[in-house]
Amino acid sequence: VSATAGTLAQDGEREGQPPEIALEPIVLERIVSADGKTASVTKEIPASADTYIASNKPNNNYGNTTWLRLGYNATGDNLGALRALIRFDMGRVPSRATIHWARFRIYQHTVTVRPGDPDSVTTRHLNDPWDERAVTWNSHQPNWGGVLQKSNPTLSIGWIEADMTELVKEWVSGQHPNNGLTFLANEEAVERQRIFYSREQGGGLHPRVVVNYTEHVDNHPPRVSVESLP
Repeated sequence: VSATAGTLAQDGEREGQPPEIALEPIVLERIVSADGKTASVTKEIPASADTYIASNKPNNNYGNTTWLRLGYNATGDNLGALRALIRFDMGRVPSRATIHWARFRIYQHTVTVRPGDPDSVTTRHLNDPWDERAVTWNSHQPNWGGVLQKSNPTLSIGWIEADMTELVKEWVSGQHPNNGLTFLANEEAVERQRIFYSREQGGGLHPRVVVNYTEHVDNHPPRVSVESLP
């Protein structure tokens, strides 16, 4: 069942133009060292862009919906193969910080995968930029980077976590361009979906990266001296 602008689809996915949600990083913890020179920071960074693309609706853009779909949809809207894309603004982490760990978190709220089905999720970084409100199946000819992870996530409803430490280090240092991630699952033409909340959902259910790092603290005024010319 397709949703019209501003309405709630029968399956729960809001389309149209949802209210703009202001998502800002949150400092969960900040501990300054005894000498005042460094600080250990744990920060939650929300998705700055997220969407999905669908093979049976190859010219449709889903950047304004409240869901991220993955796998294959053979019922209802019959969207076909589904791939999710997510990007995070890592400029909120100091480029010279020492990153200790980073965890990706996303809320899974619907699963049509049955126990025992061949189902794995592949995570890749993207080498090319994309526009959340413009990208479609036809317009997105992905220049995929290497496989970051291949796993069989839980079929349970709730938060799913995965390690992202090494990639976040590369993003923050500038070693690798930050064009976000793409997620792929089994795209065989059989109903087998995972559905996650996007950043447009609100209510604190958006995808995020939680990163822990050490930063240097400059809390001393500059020293100025003047010497006589010879």
